[in-house]
Amino acid sequence: MRRRKGAMQHTEGLLARPWLVVVIVALLIAIPVVVLGESSANDSRDRLRAAELDSLTKAADRTAASLSESLDSVARQVSAGSATPLTGRPTSLLLAIERNDVAALNSFVSYLGGLLSPQVLRIILLDRAGRVLALEPPKQQVGPGADYSERDLFARVSSSTPIYLSDLYTTDNPACDCGNTAAATPVIGVSSFVADSQGARAGVVVAEVDVHLLGRALTAALGAADDIYVIDADGRLVMRASHAFTPDPDIGRDMRSSPAAAAALGGAKTVEADDPLNGGARFIGIAPVSTRGWRVLALRSPAALQADLEGPLLQGRVARLALAAVLLLGSALFAGTAGRVIRQRRRLNESLVLNARLLSDLEATSKELESANQHKSEFLANMSHELRTPLNAIIGFADVLGERMFGELNERQTEYLQDIRSSGKHLLALINDILDLSKVEAGRMELTLAEVSLQEALSNGMTMVRERATLHRIGLDLRVAGVDVITADERKVKQIVFNLLSNAVKFTPDGGTITVTAGREDGEAHVSIRDTGIGIAVDDRERIFEEFRQARGGSAERVEGTGLGLSLTKALVELHHGRIWVESELGHGSTFSFTLPLRQTLAAGPS
Repeated sequence: MRRRKGAMQHTEGLLARPWLVVVIVALLIAIPVVVLGESSANDSRDRLRAAELDSLTKAADRTAASLSESLDSVARQVSAGSATPLTGRPTSLLLAIERNDVAALNSFVSYLGGLLSPQVLRIILLDRAGRVLALEPPKQQVGPGADYSERDLFARVSSSTPIYLSDLYTTDNPACDCGNTAAATPVIGVSSFVADSQGARAGVVVAEVDVHLLGRALTAALGAADDIYVIDADGRLVMRASHAFTPDPDIGRDMRSSPAAAAALGGAKTVEADDPLNGGARFIGIAPVSTRGWRVLALRSPAALQADLEGPLLQGRVARLALAAVLLLGSALFAGTAGRVIRQRRRLNESLVLNARLLSDLEATSKELESANQHKSEFLANMSHELRTPLNAIIGFADVLGERMFGELNERQTEYLQDIRSSGKHLLALINDILDLSKVEAGRMELTLAEVSLQEALSNGMTMVRERATLHRIGLDLRVAGVDVITADERKVKQIVFNLLSNAVKFTPDGGTITVTAGREDGEAHVSIRDTGIGIAVDDRERIFEEFRQARGGSAERVEGTGLGLSLTKALVELHHGRIWVESELGHGSTFSFTLPLRQTLAAGPS
């Protein structure tokens, strides 16, 4: 329990300092969310970069394989056309070379040109000394007799190296009708050794492959890459996919100084470097072309990847920052609200403790007041009883004297005797009111319930005030409808009616009217006594039901009375479980209304 209380105090102390809550949330949640999010974003970049480089490497591998297959196909075709039969007998090519049969030689190269791939630009037949014997197509600036003995195309081919692929070089384009001006075309020479019956060199067949036409095979990989470059072992550009159908002025360009070409020649599989020809950052996948020392470079700009990647990553970063901001703001608001709640709870607890003390003091004071009021009521009841006994004797003796049982009285004695009787009755009425009110407050007033004719009680009350009303020319009007017999204390009902009618007569000027109406409303008897008197001010409508209070009305003249009548009337009505109220306006009279239950089965308790 003590540990739990200590934890609660620690929590309340923490929440009382909102800035500390914000710091804790920032250190434990917000900052880790942002840092882990950035780490995840960087990991996503690395994975996508690796996937992009892997895709480019695969594209380069496919291109290298296709290019190698194309070159090998040309080599096989050239080799097949110039091979020595297994029978050992000389072929027609050997016979034509030995006889220097020009027609047969031209027929052979023409036939071989029809068999080879369209990528082959020209076929050259050399003798054993490296001189040109025949060409296809025959329309060439280099004609028969030209010496190729110093060229790698001739020197590198032998019985041990029957097939040789040369480096890139340029030659005139036989398909171009250029007159005396050769159309320089980059080509690759494929040489095939022609052996005699003894296995010695009889000649060499050279097929020059147009790299433009060969480069068209690169375009198949352009979907996976922006461009494909092929460089030779010296770092020179051999071909590229973007210029497969147009002349490329950069063919043969030395790119060894570029980081991309250097990485490719160094055996790297991937590299991120600038484009060797056009500049700009590129992802580059690299693959070797078998047996040639060439390298295929598949290039792709990272801009597209970054555009696809950075948008979602930026959204994620914004979302994380927004989440962190919401967490910090929410924690600040929560801590502030919780702090206020804690402070309010503390103040509330303090208020509850104080209220408990005040309530305890109030209960003690209330009990003391109730006891004092009880003693007061009992004292008044007893004193009223003690006062009423001698007062009745005074009134009785005055009545005896008034009947002249002991002799005649003169006029002045009669007047004094009348004053004694009038004052005695007034004082007796006052004592009776005090006694009844004291009984109610002391809880000693009980009802004697019986069936009471409401109309008779109202008529009786009007009879009691009629003499005074007639004296002041005040009209009395009684209207009863829908209600006759009720269950109530008859004497107290008559007292209620008399008090209200007496007040109405008292405050109604000469020549006025008092109207009494009675009826049934919501299961209750409803009685209203309306006068055309001076009216009651708004501030007095509640205070007139207090003890020893009178309405000020619209006249400065004080009206006779003690102020107990309405207080007692209210107590008697509520003793019957009824209600009483007043509606009035200064100068326009007043209407006092009260309700009484039609039926009651139990005697009412104290008010």
